[in-house]
Amino acid sequence: MVSRFLVLGIFVFLYVGGDMKAQTKKIDKDYRVKLADGIYLDVSPYYQRIFKDVGLDEEEFTKKRFLPTLLAYRQALVDQDIDRVLTFYSKEKFIPKGMGDYKHAKVKFKNEKEFLKVWKQDIQACLKTKNLELEKFILSDMKVCGSIYASKHLLNGNYEILVVPEPVEEKVFDRDMGFSVIVFNNVHNQLLKALPFVEEGNGFKIIHSYDAVHDIQRRYDPDYE
Repeated sequence: MVSRFLVLGIFVFLYVGGDMKAQTKKIDKDYRVKLADGIYLDVSPYYQRIFKDVGLDEEEFTKKRFLPTLLAYRQALVDQDIDRVLTFYSKEKFIPKGMGDYKHAKVKFKNEKEFLKVWKQDIQACLKTKNLELEKFILSDMKVCGSIYASKHLLNGNYEILVVPEPVEEKVFDRDMGFSVIVFNNVHNQLLKALPFVEEGNGFKIIHSYDAVHDIQRRYDPDYE
């Protein structure tokens, strides 16, 4: 069992990687290894050292612990299996904030069950109309419909995925680690979205984190202000 000091969450870059600690928008392609078709892992010395310090091999750990989740999530998006896709979103660290976004947009629902029903209906309507504004999340990164559309480009090579270990949340006495996920358009060199995953139960779940998303945008989006 992984130490609680290495609770890993993830940003997937649908592009290519780089040293997340460097305050630069340059994407460094030198330090990465292929995990699967279109999926790469950032193996820069900074991250390898983090894993080595706790007695783990970064590539081996990622392939064993996170890659199955990532592949399953990507396939659910490609299949447009909404029910399956929604199982990858954390009930503790995504759903409550998602409900808050919907309430902020004046959408009425009584409980989590009703929220999930409304959310699913919005995704279905978006897929029919291509109106990405139907999902009421403040951050476009959190919108499932956009991720489903993006998944089509994973099959033709327009997008690539880079998995990068990165702290997702800071605490007073320690910090939980995550694999943070970032989405780039490989053709236009544009950042599309960031998806933070954290370890939850026996797998990894997407969380709703403004700080994590904005930090990625600040470092990698040329248009970020």
